Amino acid sequence: MNLFEEKDGSYVSRMQSFIIFEPASIRVNDEDILFRGEEIVKFYEDFMDKIEASGNDIQEQILSNRLSKIGHMLDLIQNFEDVIVSKFFDRIWRRYAYISHLGESFIDLKTFLTYFPEYDKQDSNLVANRFDTVVKTIDTGSDDEDEEEDGENNEETSDDASLDESFEEEKESSPEEN
Repeated sequence: MNLFEEKDGSYVSRMQSFIIFEPASIRVNDEDILFRGEEIVKFYEDFMDKIEASGNDIQEQILSNRLSKIGHMLDLIQNFEDVIVSKFFDRIWRRYAYISHLGESFIDLKTFLTYFPEYDKQDSNLVANRFDTVVKTIDTGSDDEDEEEDGENNEETSDDASLDESFEEEKESSPEEN
């Protein structure tokens, strides 16, 4: 099954890429970069040409307006070296929140594949890798080893003694219920 094939298309519509300008672009991992530098200008121009050639319905005008705003940002830049377009991130990933705060929303995967179907064959290069949080499982046997390493001779420290004393004082001062 292709990565992008899903019955309702929800997976493809959740994927989003971002255009990120310097100085925030240095915070993006190299593995998460789809386009960098002058490639972005060429891609942007090709994309705008395809939108203008495709027609004039309301969705395409909205897309054109959003991309025009990005085009104005690109016009202000003299050096494109530190400008990047990220790979596509799923909105439900934790990393999505991080990358979305660094840059401007650029294009969703569904729209990208509509206008650039030649990239569909290279799907592994379009989507960022998902990094799930690693949850450590605690092995009960390893706790015993830690205790042995912490205090092999099981001597009581001064901190332990003061805690025991304060606990005893609390017990004595609290009224007991009968």
